[in-house]
Amino acid sequence: MLIDENNKQAIKAIEIAIQIIENYPAFSTTFSQCSECKRNSAKGGMLCTSCLEDELAEIVGCQKAKEFHDNVKIISGRMVN
Repeated sequence: MLIDENNKQAIKAIEIAIQIIENYPAFSTTFSQCSECKRNSAKGGMLCTSCLEDELAEIVGCQKAKEFHDNVKIISGRMVN
């Protein structure tokens, strides 16, 4: 099966979405400075959620990226509480 450009974009969007989810861990973990913007914290020195949301927006659009990130925040808040 050949991987075309659409499949590559979909795979990249899924990888970014997973990284956003991983920035809201259910258990204790280490956070450090974002490796890209150097302003926000990020799990284990990865990219922060703001940078990841921006990357996701390049693929799926700003509105869908924001909606996804907002939903992750809501779900992670329910898991912690």
